[in-house]
Amino acid sequence: MKYDVFIQETLSKTITVEAESNTDACSMIREKVKNGEIVLSADDYTGCRIITAQKAYGSEDNED
Repeated sequence: MKYDVFIQETLSKTITVEAESNTDACSMIREKVKNGEIVLSADDYTGCRIITAQKAYGSEDNED
């Protein structure tokens, strides 16, 4: 049988910025990410989720 499998890897990093508000801090970081000033890499890997879809395709006797 064939199954659809969803793979999601997560990269994350905490960056401290000085700003007037939480909204301003998020805007500053969003702009830096957009401009390529902040780029996450394999060093920022924090986990992986693997989820198998509920539906199967074909059968063991007849592979599609």
